[in-house]
Amino acid sequence: MIIIMQNECAFSKIHPLPLFMWFVSVISFTVLAMNPIIVIISFIGAVAHRILVSKKISVKSIIGNAVFMMMITIINPLFSHHGVTELFFLGGLPVTLEALIFGFFMSIVIQTSILWCLSMSECMTSDKIIHLIGKIFPKIAVLISLILRFIPLMKDKYKRIIDSQTALGEPISYLSAFSVLVSIFLEDSIDTADSMKSRGAELKNRTNYSNFKFSPKDFCFLIFDVIICAVIIISIKKGCLNFSFYPSISEIPTENSACFSYIMFAILAFVPAAVEVIFWTRFVSISSVLNIPMKKQKH
Repeated sequence: MIIIMQNECAFSKIHPLPLFMWFVSVISFTVLAMNPIIVIISFIGAVAHRILVSKKISVKSIIGNAVFMMMITIINPLFSHHGVTELFFLGGLPVTLEALIFGFFMSIVIQTSILWCLSMSECMTSDKIIHLIGKIFPKIAVLISLILRFIPLMKDKYKRIIDSQTALGEPISYLSAFSVLVSIFLEDSIDTADSMKSRGAELKNRTNYSNFKFSPKDFCFLIFDVIICAVIIISIKKGCLNFSFYPSISEIPTENSACFSYIMFAILAFVPAAVEVIFWTRFVSISSVLNIPMKKQKH
C-alpha cells in the first residue's frame, strides 16, 4: 500500500549536490549582497517555504522572532554612531537614522539566514552530507552527521526531563534538567562510539552505500543554479547592486541590469516554494483519484 507522508519536504528529493549548492548560493547572496531588495526577496522566499513545509505557524515563534529583530534594531544604534541624520543624543553620543535602519536591515538578514538554515537542516540530512563529503573527509562527515542526529534527540529528551519533573510535582529546575541531559548525552555518545567501532568504522578502505542517483533533472537544476549565480555575481562585480547605509542612505539600484538581477534572484529564492506547491498539488490530486491515504509525518 502506498502512503504519502504529509509535511514531507518535496524540495529535499533533489540530489544532495545541487541541493547543497543551492542553499550555499542563496544564503551567501542574502548575507553578502547587502542590498535591501535581495534581502527582502530572500526573506519572503524563506517564509513561504517554511509555511508550506510546516503547514502551521505558532504565535509564540512569531512573537519571539519579532522581539529578536526589534532587539537588534534597537541595539545597533547604541554601538554604531555613524550616519549624518542625528535623531537624538544618548549619553552624549548621537543616535542616527542610518544606524537604526541598518540595524533593522541586519535583523532581517539574520532572520532570513536562520530560516534558510532551518530548511537546509531538514533537506540536507546526515546521509546526504556523508554522501557529499564522506569519501573526501570521512571523519568530518561522520562528525557532522552525529551532530545533526544528536541535536533533535537532545531537544526531545530535554522536553521529556522537564515533563517528568512536572509530572512528579517537583519544582522545575532548568539547571538540574541540563545536568541530567549532559549525562544522557555522554552515555549516548559512548554507546554510539562502541557501536561504530564494532561495525568497523575505523577500518580502512570501507565502502559506503548510497542510494542517491544523479539524474538528468538534477543536472538541469545544477546548471540552472550556476547560471543564475553567475548572472548575480557579474552584477555585483559591476556594481549594479551597490547600496550603502553610511554616511547616508543611498538610492536603491533600479537600472535594467539591477532589475534583471532581482528577477533572477527571485526565481532562485522561490524555487523551494514552487517545488512544494507543484509536488503536493500533483500528488494530492493523484491520491484523491487512486484513494491513497495521507499520513502525517511525526517530527
